[in-house]
Amino acid sequence: MNDGKNIDSAEIITIGTEMLLGDLVDTNTAWISQRLAELGVGIYRHTTVGDNAERIVGALREASSRSALVVTTGGLGPTSDDLTNACLSTLTGREMVEYQKAREHVDYMFERFGRKPTANNYKQAMFPEGTELIPNPVGTAMGALVEWEGTLFVTLPGVPTEMKGMFGETLEPLIRARSE
Repeated sequence: MNDGKNIDSAEIITIGTEMLLGDLVDTNTAWISQRLAELGVGIYRHTTVGDNAERIVGALREASSRSALVVTTGGLGPTSDDLTNACLSTLTGREMVEYQKAREHVDYMFERFGRKPTANNYKQAMFPEGTELIPNPVGTAMGALVEWEGTLFVTLPGVPTEMKGMFGETLEPLIRARSE
């Protein structure tokens, strides 16, 4: 991913109308910013955008025009307003495809929870073609690593415990490797 280019700049986009309305406080951005700064990555901008496809695509496009890394949190769930991966597909022009590994992950996690997934839960197995999946050991929504026009996009869940684990296991080692 990122063709081995150094990741020296980043923007963070939090996605969810609930944050714009004040229903949830965005603690993810501060945490991610601290971790990226510790890794020597310059943070250019933070953006919060509601659950609106046009605005999400616009935020992704703008961020990619300035930064080598765009990290998103939120919008990866099974509901109709969870739009992050579909918006990344629109931006990159890549078709949304189902990843069997992600579908199996949904099945596995629901089995662990003692429940059965419904059809809408499999929305979490759909990613832009060419995605590298980010494992999520505690939740159903896997993340994505997508390279497009010199920018590495990383989608992470909005649930802080899930996001932090996935960041530490996947993104942090990737950034460290690019700094060497």
